Amino acid sequence: MNKAKIDKIKERALRPDYNGTQLSRGASINETLEMIDYIEKLKKKQTRIEVNTIFGKLFAEIAGDHHYPGIYLCFEEKDGKCNHAQGTIEQTLALAECTPNMPEEEKHTLRLLVWGDRDVEDYTHKFTFIEGNE
Repeated sequence: MNKAKIDKIKERALRPDYNGTQLSRGASINETLEMIDYIEKLKKKQTRIEVNTIFGKLFAEIAGDHHYPGIYLCFEEKDGKCNHAQGTIEQTLALAECTPNMPEEEKHTLRLLVWGDRDVEDYTHKFTFIEGNE
């Protein structure tokens, strides 16, 4: 696959509306799969900040729902054990997000959701910093 084609695919894949299904014309299946893997690693690298601690890895990631722009704060245990309700090695600690003014939301808010109990799947605390009807 030539550099121009790779650059075009990278540019398309890094757009916020990319859904992973638009593949490059003329690329073999293996080339396309390699490119998708590369792009996913690139997107993860660009949207994730990691800090190593003695307990494991703290990381912040951009939330995936563009209607609710936000940042997740997560933790991955050093030993890789899965011993909490979320059922993964990674555990969400908090989510700071802006909610849209939609029927299911009363008004725009800037809020912080906290998962304070690792044995409970849903968040345990909600803090609202700003509310508005804009």
